[in-house]
Amino acid sequence: MHGVLARTRRANQTLAEAFVHYPLGLMPVPERRRLHVRDHHPNAARPGADPNLAELHQAGLRPGASRSRFARAVVYPLTWRGIRSTTAGIAASLRHCGAWHRAAAACAVPGAAYLTGGWPALVCGFLVPRLLLYPQLAWLSLINEHTWFAPEPRTGSPAWVEAGRCLRLYPHNQLLARLAAATWLP
Repeated sequence: MHGVLARTRRANQTLAEAFVHYPLGLMPVPERRRLHVRDHHPNAARPGADPNLAELHQAGLRPGASRSRFARAVVYPLTWRGIRSTTAGIAASLRHCGAWHRAAAACAVPGAAYLTGGWPALVCGFLVPRLLLYPQLAWLSLINEHTWFAPEPRTGSPAWVEAGRCLRLYPHNQLLARLAAATWLP
């Protein structure tokens, strides 16, 4: 999404589509790039502006959520509701795009897994990673990102603005907060 694998935008898009978006049944790269880089990045954690907040709200996470609600939300992709949401997203992506080659690629990968190793390869090599592991890891990343951010605006260089959002991670340990702000987010 960030366009750092190759020197040209077209090469980056081709690599992302061929090796990730097509085989996993994800939305087209230009659409995902718009949502992630153009809509999310400049508006991270801003209600009404950040498209990622809708996913958090769907799982029941809102500002001031209880610890028990947060704990349940951490495993949201592994729940029946989360699995339904993942499969609905894949189906919507394949229907929305309308390109036969996208659907063919999304079917070819599980087909190749089955032909390679039968049901165990299909289930353990494709379905579990695609329907459970990938969504769970992406979800944990989203939760971490949004629980670190504080909504107060900060001006300056992009790295300084990003570092300023890392205020909730270590509210009582200035040394760790400075380390996080200086290394992880920028």
